[in-house]
Amino acid sequence: MGLKGNLHDMAIADLIQHQCTDRKTAHVVVQSNNQTADLYFKSGEMVHASLGQHEGEEVVFTILRWEEGTFSVESAVEAPRVTITRSWSGILMEGAKRIDEEANEIAQTKTNQAEKQAFKGMTTKLDDMLQEMSTEMNGFYAGSVTGMDGMSIAQMTQGKVNPESVSAQFTVLMKLVTGSAEKAAIGVLEDILLQTENYYLMSIVLPGNSQYFLTTVVDRKTGNIGNLRMVSKIFAERLSKVIPR
Repeated sequence: MGLKGNLHDMAIADLIQHQCTDRKTAHVVVQSNNQTADLYFKSGEMVHASLGQHEGEEVVFTILRWEEGTFSVESAVEAPRVTITRSWSGILMEGAKRIDEEANEIAQTKTNQAEKQAFKGMTTKLDDMLQEMSTEMNGFYAGSVTGMDGMSIAQMTQGKVNPESVSAQFTVLMKLVTGSAEKAAIGVLEDILLQTENYYLMSIVLPGNSQYFLTTVVDRKTGNIGNLRMVSKIFAERLSKVIPR
């Protein structure tokens, strides 16, 4: 009777290595989760593998991932055909590489999902703060939190003003004024205030996080600059604490 065992006791990679280093000619049957794979060895080289309709190296790469199941070895059995020409050590190295890459991809996917969840939670907090700010600011029309790359990460509006469009334009202006302030050696830019015939617009750099700024738009008739500046600074401080540095 041939050798039999459990994959808990001998992993498939070890099973293959054992057959090859002992220069066996044998037929190895591996069973796992209602699947059966056949491996054939000739004088210490793996020459054929099959799993259902599949044959060759890819079968080996597949079953190297199996951790549950059983195996049996029948010695002195010739392979029905040759579908593998690469050395057994080369196949095991390639299989290990693929498994490592898949593990890294899975880990990266989990990391990305966690980051997305964290970002979702952060944007929810930002949206809530903008909502609260709108109730404290006279004549509030729109507000947004924008990165220096021009991408808005939170916004809200109560009027016809498009906060995303305003923020995109203010990004260009913020970069221009920041550069001018640096060249003129007049200090670090904190905020910009604009006045049109209909609105007051203010962009304020978030304290401690110069990569983001808060832009607010208020109605000129019902709002005032003092309230705009005061409330903007208060909420800029609070928003800055939510965004990771």
